[in-house]
Amino acid sequence: MFFKEFNQKVFLKLLIISFSFYFPVIFAGAFYADDINRINVNWSGFGWDPMGRPLATIIAEIYSNSQKLIVDAAPLTWVLSIILIGFSSYLIYYKLKDNYKDFALPLSVVFIVNPFFIGNLLYRFDSLGMFLALTFSVLAFSLKEEKFNYIIKIILLTFALNFYQPFSNLYISLLSVFILLMAYKKEKFSFIISYLIKSIVIFILANVFYMIEMKILSFPSRGGILPLDISSIEVIINNITNGFKPFLSFWSYFENFFYPVVIISVILSFIFIRNVKLYLYLCLSIIVFLISILGGMAILKEQIYDPRVLPYFSVVLMLLTCIFIMSRVEFKWLISIPIFACFIFSYRIGNIQKLQHEYERPIAFNLSLDVASLGEVSEFYSIGQIPNSHFIRNLMNNTPFNGFLRRADWITTGIVNEYVPRGLIAFQWSSAAKETKQNFYSMKEEMTLSIDRKPYYQIYKKGNKGWILWL
Repeated sequence: MFFKEFNQKVFLKLLIISFSFYFPVIFAGAFYADDINRINVNWSGFGWDPMGRPLATIIAEIYSNSQKLIVDAAPLTWVLSIILIGFSSYLIYYKLKDNYKDFALPLSVVFIVNPFFIGNLLYRFDSLGMFLALTFSVLAFSLKEEKFNYIIKIILLTFALNFYQPFSNLYISLLSVFILLMAYKKEKFSFIISYLIKSIVIFILANVFYMIEMKILSFPSRGGILPLDISSIEVIINNITNGFKPFLSFWSYFENFFYPVVIISVILSFIFIRNVKLYLYLCLSIIVFLISILGGMAILKEQIYDPRVLPYFSVVLMLLTCIFIMSRVEFKWLISIPIFACFIFSYRIGNIQKLQHEYERPIAFNLSLDVASLGEVSEFYSIGQIPNSHFIRNLMNNTPFNGFLRRADWITTGIVNEYVPRGLIAFQWSSAAKETKQNFYSMKEEMTLSIDRKPYYQIYKKGNKGWILWL
């Protein structure tokens, strides 16, 4: 049935929009965070099994054509991920096209435009697994409410959890939109509540089966669960609140593109929407959405509030779009204002990543020559971070999340290792790098300044050890 009703024109439109929005990641062609280590490993490099993501490992083994060594397949992984985003948006269109015709295409388009997804797509090795999780979650949402499909939904969500746990929360996020749509079509209260309860039970069962699977496979837990007492309620509320802060942080850079639109949506709803019950259902939708911000992760003791683990961004815009269309169909175009801001953000990200990548390569190359000239030094340690290009200063200062530019000590070491034999400069993760930094400053007076390349770096030496200090 799905393939018989497949609308190629709509799918092509959504695919073009998806590529238009996420193209800057391909344009930048940079190495992001963990990529800088994986691109240059001598063995394995997968490492997702201990994170509870065995299917992410399997998909990486497929595109690497190896179970022993991860091999870069970018930009193919980026292209496939962007196609998956477009396909996921088509699944939303397919879900809505019959009973919610006015909403189907606008909501599927808005779903694509998610600045937080850029933080996932930048990973050239991780991204494909992440967006397979997205597709499985949306597919679970889009299936019709039939008895046999309930089992399939649970299986699909379990697959999503095995690829990338946070994206399974989109299943609940999309429920918040669908509840509002059902209320607009005046579905019975009992039907809406029954649909919501069944969907939540499906989500819970998928997570239970996933936890059982992790137990059987002996994968370690990434965080303890909060105790079952009243005090945990406040912690959970704080977790959810903190999970929403990145969304507010994003719009703090584009206030004129978002908050006036929100105010307009409120005014239009009061003018054109006279159904009081619909406002009550809107409150229910908001509650469901708030739960979906972190999903089951809200009960964990340790939290991560990085945009890459918070896939809800576009759902907020989808809810706003619903309000516009419910007021009058023509008002749907108002959502193009915040969407334009999201496009600005996306293309700034591409520029920041590309400019910095091109800027730091000659610095790393010159450093490799200096390191080679100190033949008596058998091991170097890198202290600090490679400087930023002056060309990205204004961009970073005016772009949310610093343009997703990450240059920790270990990332800087990875960048330099493109030119220096692996192992000559010790590759240290954050905790070890912090300890090395402390040791360096405690012994600095005993060292010899061998090479001074201000304003970029200095190289200190003591015996057969060397330290690269980034300025």
